[in-house]
Amino acid sequence: MGGSPWRVGLAWITVLAAASVPIGVALPGTWAVDPLVSWPVLWLLFCAVTVLLSWLWFWTPAGAVFVAYLVIRTGWDGWPVRGTVCLLLVLAMVLAYLGAASIRPDAEPWLVVALLIGVGINAGLGALNLFGIYPALEVRPDVWRWPHGRMGNPNHWGLLMAVGLPAVWWVVRGVRWRWIGLVAWVGFLALSHSVMAVMAGVGVLAVLAIRQWGRRGAVVFAAGVLVGLLGIGLMKPTWTGGRWAVWQVGVQTALIRPWLGHGLGTWQSWALWPSGPIMAGAVTRWGLTFPAQGPFALAWTEAHNEAVQVWFELGAVGVDLLGWLMASVGRQAWRVFRAPPGLGWVWALMVLVGLVSLWGTIPFRLPAIALPLVLAMARLRVRSGVLT
Repeated sequence: MGGSPWRVGLAWITVLAAASVPIGVALPGTWAVDPLVSWPVLWLLFCAVTVLLSWLWFWTPAGAVFVAYLVIRTGWDGWPVRGTVCLLLVLAMVLAYLGAASIRPDAEPWLVVALLIGVGINAGLGALNLFGIYPALEVRPDVWRWPHGRMGNPNHWGLLMAVGLPAVWWVVRGVRWRWIGLVAWVGFLALSHSVMAVMAGVGVLAVLAIRQWGRRGAVVFAAGVLVGLLGIGLMKPTWTGGRWAVWQVGVQTALIRPWLGHGLGTWQSWALWPSGPIMAGAVTRWGLTFPAQGPFALAWTEAHNEAVQVWFELGAVGVDLLGWLMASVGRQAWRVFRAPPGLGWVWALMVLVGLVSLWGTIPFRLPAIALPLVLAMARLRVRSGVLT
């Protein structure tokens, strides 16, 4: 804790004095009042979150305000279990962000190495999956002979491959025929049948083509688009996979509480509610072809569109704050892309994958994918700050 001595002293006096004078706290679900333990615990948790948000504000004011709103919104609902668990996961990602932002520059390449190890393992397993071999998957594959890796779902596997594409570029950037490998990587991730993963991968190629490679880059970009579209068109029966119908139902329900939303974590409860809007008529109304026993609800416990789900759970206020955060990250990426090619490009391209894919899938709701994206956001913020 920095600052002048009297401010530091006043802060510690406040923390210790408030913790030393417990206030009776009513225990939820009972008539009992705890006069001793609950208040100090709650007070120290409040202090910890305050310090965490203050530290986060130093790096990203937009992120700090968004997380603060999550805390306030969840507390307003009385700390429901699902919402509180979601909030704890967000705070864990905040800690990861702050840790990555504090890494020394000479240790930064090791983050790329760590990412490549995870992506490489899943890529190898995904290649085996194409032959019906699943040596490291404890659950039944969603679709036989589609790549799953350790992700449990082909779409998630493809998204992880797209997240790893910038790191692959970093490794092969000095190779003469590197564009062949990059286009082949996009074709490989297209085997996941994931529209959003292919779009994100093609987006990475587009930025590299426009920014670095001139005419050759235009050819690479066109080839990437062709490979991705052919892969999706030949192997995926529908482009949205039912998402459009789910978004329409979700938006209609969001309009019931448009400003503050239904609460953090409520989408999943709503989707699984047997007599809720999805199960009670959405399938028939929007023409979705799912069996009547309920796989629709189980398949859509996430909205697969961050804007729709944030509006549903956090209202227009949450959407505005998320937009502020996305704009802030986008400005940082633009600043880094204007500099010569370097390690900062890896983080900017990874963030681009996240910003593209969040409109049709769940990159920030899968910890294995959200963590590298959060680390990339942190290092992008550091790099953009150095450039300014």
